[in-house]
Amino acid sequence: METRTYDAVIVGAGHNGLVLACYLARAGLSTVVVERRHEEGGGANTEEPVLPGFRHNMHANYMAFIDLMPVIADFGLEDLGLRTVMPEAQHGIAFADGRPPIILHRPDLLERTHASIARYSRSDADLYVELKRRSQRMEQLFAVGFFNPPDPAFVEGQSGALEGLYGDLGITNDFAAKTAKVVIDELFESPEMRTLLYQDAVEFGLPVDTSGLGFGFLTFMMWTTGNWKLPVGGTHTIAKVLTQACYREGVELLENTAVERIVLEDDRAVGVVARGCELRAERLVASNADVKQTLLDLVGEEHLSPAWARRANAFRYGPSHTVASPMFCLYDAPAYRSARWDPEIDRCYHTVVGFDGPDDTIRNIRDAYTGRLPEPGGGTWVNSLWDRSQAPPGRHAAGAWYFFPSASYLSAPEWAEVRETYNEKFLAKWIAVIVIAFNMSKTGAQFSTDIYPIDITI
Repeated sequence: METRTYDAVIVGAGHNGLVLACYLARAGLSTVVVERRHEEGGGANTEEPVLPGFRHNMHANYMAFIDLMPVIADFGLEDLGLRTVMPEAQHGIAFADGRPPIILHRPDLLERTHASIARYSRSDADLYVELKRRSQRMEQLFAVGFFNPPDPAFVEGQSGALEGLYGDLGITNDFAAKTAKVVIDELFESPEMRTLLYQDAVEFGLPVDTSGLGFGFLTFMMWTTGNWKLPVGGTHTIAKVLTQACYREGVELLENTAVERIVLEDDRAVGVVARGCELRAERLVASNADVKQTLLDLVGEEHLSPAWARRANAFRYGPSHTVASPMFCLYDAPAYRSARWDPEIDRCYHTVVGFDGPDDTIRNIRDAYTGRLPEPGGGTWVNSLWDRSQAPPGRHAAGAWYFFPSASYLSAPEWAEVRETYNEKFLAKWIAVIVIAFNMSKTGAQFSTDIYPIDITI
């Protein structure tokens, strides 16, 4: 067997693996990244899965805290071609009866956000804008927390920080132990505002019924709301510029090369075997694959202690559910009925449809978490409104997110029925909130389970 030796071997060229490779190489370590696919990027992936010319982001769509990422400045990613757009209207909700939408704008346009929320509740508008302003002042603190090892003292001090941040607004330290839903219900009186915030919380990765996430809602979610950016050319451009940065730093990238196993000596990872070649690592082996793939498939359960074998087999990502990304090829962008109140809803980056009240949203979320197929509804986007490269001239590429039960809850025939019928049911909900039924040239969807990166194209 051929043997090559490096200081560092990285399994997987997802964006985390590429970032790690850049920093290791800059620190002087000879580094190789081994990727099973034909290109780098992992979840930062843009393809044409439905019709030629309609480009869809297969997973990641929004860059929620891209401005905080040190790698952008450290490796000059903008000089390598990274371009982003930050739409003015960021998050909105449109209702089937055509009543006014609620639109949350980017942080420099909070007066528009206030006017939108105030159509339903001036109290909600005042509180949201004040929470948003204060959370923006925490930006550098978030940067330290995101890109440094966890500090136990910082984590322990979180629950005691809320009164210092928001005490004059009636928010006490006990809010940290509450669920996001309870916090939303206690702070905001408008059903329309609650409906939007429930959905945004889940799509931002904050389960609404999990205790202890009140601090996260009041800090991280309030900060990240309205801070989303769209990578021009699709999210795969992030992978492209990171790949170029790797090449510039001297990283070796092996594509179309699946890692067969991680090599162990004296219970220490010393390399990998890939395509009949052993890649030795003098300093470290790092894996960009998930926990189960890394520990059970590549290391092997027989090499784990009983405790780690139990942990690896029991590992789950968050609340057990499936995220589906349907993809739509449109002749025309949606024109919402509620635009007569506020035309910015037609150019909103992320628009929630299918929910007319908080009960609709919370039922959808809880059904997905407890194994029932929810009624259609979710967040939508039409990225071609800001990036014309993502659709043919005069056409539009759109997408959405559904929350479904974990794959194991439904049988194969039941998933087959979902493939055949669910998109049309969702379109009926979407069409209900627009002026006229936009023309569809074709639809498609991608499903990814919450445990393994299994894609099922619909």
